[in-house]
Amino acid sequence: MQTPTSSPLTIVWEDLPTELWPRVVVDYSLDSDYLTSTDGWSVTIYDTDPERLRYLALAPVTLSIHGRPQLFGRVEHINRGGNGGEVRIAGRDHMAELVENNIDPGVRITEDMTLAQAVKAAAGPCGISDVFDESDAQTRSLKSGAPLKAGKDQGFGKLEPGNLKPEAGVGVFEWLNRIAARMGCTIQPGPTRSSVILTAPNYESDPIATFVRSRDPTPSMRNNIARATADENYGNFPTVGLATGKVVTSGESAKSAGADVSIADFIRQNAPKVADKVAARLLSKRVKPTDPPADPLLLYRLLYVKDDQARKPEQVERSLSRALAERLRSSLSYEATVRGHIDPDSGYVFAVDTMATVRDEVADVDERLWIASRTFTYSRGAGAQTRLRMWRPGSFVL
Repeated sequence: MQTPTSSPLTIVWEDLPTELWPRVVVDYSLDSDYLTSTDGWSVTIYDTDPERLRYLALAPVTLSIHGRPQLFGRVEHINRGGNGGEVRIAGRDHMAELVENNIDPGVRITEDMTLAQAVKAAAGPCGISDVFDESDAQTRSLKSGAPLKAGKDQGFGKLEPGNLKPEAGVGVFEWLNRIAARMGCTIQPGPTRSSVILTAPNYESDPIATFVRSRDPTPSMRNNIARATADENYGNFPTVGLATGKVVTSGESAKSAGADVSIADFIRQNAPKVADKVAARLLSKRVKPTDPPADPLLLYRLLYVKDDQARKPEQVERSLSRALAERLRSSLSYEATVRGHIDPDSGYVFAVDTMATVRDEVADVDERLWIASRTFTYSRGAGAQTRLRMWRPGSFVL
């Protein structure tokens, strides 16, 4: 059974008998951001029986949208109204347990362990018993319902050499995420309260939604964007990327390694729309101090990255790609508010780390974008709406 509501949200109170479940959902907000460690939520509930509003503190809940579980959370904050019949509750998903818990000094992580084994060892006291990775396509599709493509096997490679000793006062999530980032993935909430998923952004999947806004809409054209803004910023846009670092091979001492990347090649691969707009104005070949002066009408900016923590050549290259992606991200930040929580054509629920097609004539955006964050909201006056922030593919690299 679930808390009855006319909204798309359903709530399961996991440790309360059904007769004590609050009866009415007044409004809600569910946040999800791929770059944030936890997903936040708040719900206003109402019941004429005060007994049903009494046992809420730290209650574990499952919040679902259109039958699709979106987060497994816990009531962390309670604000009671004047008449006691309306209560606003808020909290975070189960990743908050990893964020708030300091890593136990007794945890022992060794280089012969896999990343998945390290996560289980460190996060076990927080209730995490299962670790999935993005090669499990079904797990990645849980929130949206879309048949997403399977990604890489992230969780079962050996740990990278380095300092694996727990540090005092460091959170479990912070410590594990630092290790995961060196291996090219992040730690995201899994399909159950006792699980996490090791994943990297997936830019190759087919779009799960299409967002349209026309300058001159006709009755036959579906415009589902209520409002939107497109912010383009090329102020810190590099044209050439250079990275250096030291790598260690088995039986050998450290030696230098480097990577040299043209931003033009990078953006043609990850964001061809940017290339169409700006490539002709870029000097995308490195100009050394001994070379003749560059053409002043062409933009030349060198991004130099040094990675002293790198142990493999590919880590040096990844550091450069990460730095370039951070600059590429600012080339377009597209924020839109749409009606409802599902795409009316595909029937899929909007979710982070998925692709969408945007055809916005007003904002001059016509391309595939990656959904970095989304917020579901509902009120009786405005109904169900979704706020989305989207970037170009390749805007976030681990």
